[in-house]
Amino acid sequence: MTRTLKLKLCRFGRKRKPFYRIGVLQTFRHPGKKFATEYVGWYNPLTKEINVNKEALQKYLDNNIAMPDTVRALLKKHSYIS
Repeated sequence: MTRTLKLKLCRFGRKRKPFYRIGVLQTFRHPGKKFATEYVGWYNPLTKEINVNKEALQKYLDNNIAMPDTVRALLKKHSYIS
């Protein structure tokens, strides 16, 4: 089984108060649960705030990490990737 890393949004917070952490997840391990190996940032959809550790994100982007379209659009909208 291969170790594939993906950059995903992990939901935290409470009911009707969503809060997301941008995490690096191994896809073969715990497919239904959101256990991240590292969190590179967070996103608050209520206030549209985002905070990303640019050095950690760049480290994973250099290794061609996979990411869903939602994460790609969010990072592109806030100019973290081109």
